[in-house]
Amino acid sequence: MDLAELLSLSGVKEVCALRSTVGFIALHGGSQDRGTHEIAGRAAERSGASYYAIIQPSRMRVHLTSRRHDPDHSVRLKAFLRHVEIAISVHGFGRDGFSLEVDPVRGVVIEWEKCRPRE
Repeated sequence: MDLAELLSLSGVKEVCALRSTVGFIALHGGSQDRGTHEIAGRAAERSGASYYAIIQPSRMRVHLTSRRHDPDHSVRLKAFLRHVEIAISVHGFGRDGFSLEVDPVRGVVIEWEKCRPRE
């Protein structure tokens, strides 16, 4: 699978906001790495940075490795990469065995109990 195919799947969203030349990027947002795009989006918004994310719908867990995200397959990704001088890529939150959610009231919620080995 390549980026064009991923973006063509039902429910997959692509978000891009161009602000400063520093940008946060979440290639595995939504259900793939739960909480990732929320963290990148909030960091970008609070700092005035640019933001790019691919957000998969619930129950979809397609992992497209970062090196397979070809900017020629996405107008938004290409625009983001042309605009920013520094990109901060956020990865790895909310995987199985690690619970991280962004609650509108409580903020970032990490549930460590799900991460600890059972005795």
